Amino acid sequence: VDKTCFLCGATVKATASHSSNSYTCKTSNCSTCGEYIASTTSHVLDGAGKCACGFETDLENMTFKETTGGYEIVSYTGSKSNVIIPNTYNGSSVVKIGARAFYGNVTLLGVSIPKTVKAIDYRAFYACENLMEVNFEQYCSLYELGDEIFGDCSSLKSIFVPMLVKEIPFGTFSNCVKLEYAKLPYAVEVIGSYAFRNCQSLITIEFPNTVKELGTGAFSNCKVLKAVECRF
Repeated sequence: VDKTCFLCGATVKATASHSSNSYTCKTSNCSTCGEYIASTTSHVLDGAGKCACGFETDLENMTFKETTGGYEIVSYTGSKSNVIIPNTYNGSSVVKIGARAFYGNVTLLGVSIPKTVKAIDYRAFYACENLMEVNFEQYCSLYELGDEIFGDCSSLKSIFVPMLVKEIPFGTFSNCVKLEYAKLPYAVEVIGSYAFRNCQSLITIEFPNTVKELGTGAFSNCKVLKAVECRF
C-alpha cells in the first residue's frame, strides 16, 4: 500500500525505504523528511466490521451523545483488543472522545482514531495499562487534548501527535513507563506541566522550535532521555 507523508507530501511504496509496519493501516516514518506517514486508504471493513489489519468497530459497546458539530463518545464498555473509533454515528461526524470514555480498559491494545475527531477530553484513555498503539488517520483534525488523556498507559511505546495540536497539556503522557519515542507536530507551542513525567523509558523526543512554554516537571524522572531534538 502506498503511503503519503503528512509534511512533505511524498508518496512512497510500503516496500521502499520506509520501515513499514506489518499492517497497512498503521503509521511509520518518512525517510525523506522524518515526518510520520499513514496509509493512503482508511480501514476497509468486512461485514462484521473488521479490517484486515486486525482493528475492528464495536458500536454496540459504545455510548454516544450529541455535541457541537456531531457526536461524542461518552463511554466504551467492550473488550475488543484493537478498536476503531467510527467516523460517523447516526449520519453525523464523531468529533469528540469524551472524558474517561475508555478509562481503565485493560483489554485495549490498540485504538484507531479517525480524522473527524477534533478533541479528546480529560483522561479519555487513562490507565489503559495494556494500550500499546494509538493510530491517527491521515489528515486528522484533532487539535484539542484534555489533561492526562494517556496518563498511566504503562504499555504505550511510541506516539506521533497529529499536526494541528498546539498544546500538550498537564500529565498527557505521565507514567507511560514504556514510552520510548515521542514526536510532536510543528504546531505545538506549549508542553504542559508533568506532560511526560515518569516516562522512564523515554529515549528520544522531537519537537519544533515553535515551543514557547515548557511547564514544571514536564520531563521529570525521564531517567534515560538521551535526545531532545528541536526541529527548525
